[in-house]
Amino acid sequence: MDIIKIAVILFYCASLISLIYCKTFNDTSYLARQLKKIPPDVLPRLNQNEFVNVSITAFIASILDYNEVSGTLQAVVTYYLTWTDEMRRWNSSAYGNVSSINLPITSTWIPEISVNNMVRQKTILMYHNDMEIRKAYVNYKSDGSAVFLLGGAQELSCSSDVKYFPFDSHACSIELITTHALDNVIITSAIKTIDLTYGVPNPKWSITENVVQSNVYVYSSK
Repeated sequence: MDIIKIAVILFYCASLISLIYCKTFNDTSYLARQLKKIPPDVLPRLNQNEFVNVSITAFIASILDYNEVSGTLQAVVTYYLTWTDEMRRWNSSAYGNVSSINLPITSTWIPEISVNNMVRQKTILMYHNDMEIRKAYVNYKSDGSAVFLLGGAQELSCSSDVKYFPFDSHACSIELITTHALDNVIITSAIKTIDLTYGVPNPKWSITENVVQSNVYVYSSK
């Protein structure tokens, strides 16, 4: 009986909220069209001489394999990128109280980041076909806060040391680096370690230690 009462109350509150803050298809579509008019290749800063600070959190979902001979690590990695976009801000009350919107990465600005020690492709964008690219979005809040979530399987080149085989230990890195021509983007880590909260254990290999370092140089950040 109590459960039914709670369910009814929650539904009623949700109904009231939707009546007050309801955003329509027309409102969302109109806002999307306005934001897509902003050139995606232009830095999201009112002052184009300013830097864009991109904060990154990395998650390792699983270690697929590590090859001691070739020194290659295969891991499933997810990246959570955040930054502030000064060009894509809006007054939500002028757009039917739309406070959040998704824009395709093909129609908006995203940072150009490479994985420096990836074996094959270097880009952080790990898409396999056009459909995956078209379904990839950046989420924006009305204050310009941007969130971009991406990931996939990566094959990374590491230094192999089999001196103590089969009880060997190896150091491997994921080297992210900016690739913008004028380097107006600075990447930094949101936390001091790679997040292993949602990682699936590997029966052969275990992560004994992990640390994240951020370095900002004259022409790039890493």
